[in-house]
Amino acid sequence: MTRRDDPAWCTPSELPEELLSFGGTVRDGLAIGSPGKAGVLDLALAPRAGSTRVTRQFRGSRLFQRTSVAAAEDATVILGEILLPGRVAHGEVHAYDLYWAETEAHDRGGTLLFADTMRLRPGHVGDPRSPGVLGGYDVVATLYVMCSRVSPPDLVAMLREALAEAPHVLAGATELPTGRGAAVRMLGHTSAAVQAAMHASWDRARTALLGAPAPDLRKG
Repeated sequence: MTRRDDPAWCTPSELPEELLSFGGTVRDGLAIGSPGKAGVLDLALAPRAGSTRVTRQFRGSRLFQRTSVAAAEDATVILGEILLPGRVAHGEVHAYDLYWAETEAHDRGGTLLFADTMRLRPGHVGDPRSPGVLGGYDVVATLYVMCSRVSPPDLVAMLREALAEAPHVLAGATELPTGRGAAVRMLGHTSAAVQAAMHASWDRARTALLGAPAPDLRKG
């Protein structure tokens, strides 16, 4: 894989026309777009064990993020992301213009296994404060676990047990389509609560499927 600061690592392709209709310019790279620009993160992953990300957007920023995973039938993939509401200490709570994330997984032959889209646009359709979106919660996280060694019902049960140890979040676990794993969505009022729930779920899945606990990203 190329270095993270290499533009080839995140070169956008086939951007949605609606994204371009916002005006301004598109900025390639991992930095979140500043006002008037759209930050674009376009990743193609063939993970060996897993990946987690934490995203925070500033006031007036726009981000389009597309993550595509290519997984062999016997692969184990653990992919997670946490979206923080912004610089809360500066009074920025979902003050960005746009957060648009597309996540999809294919088998090695190119067949789509699942696709998940989250689009948040404060003040418009998709406002995170809407009851059908985040409601009264500020932090949202998603964890995808793909594997063939554990059945989806057993995987869901395992993740729900882990989430029961994180009482300060609203969370749900469900099977992924095509019987390839499970997904968890978590909502919370604080980043600490959601990160604890994410780590508990990640740790349980990683220990059961890979025989190794999840690393503590707060260290080092």
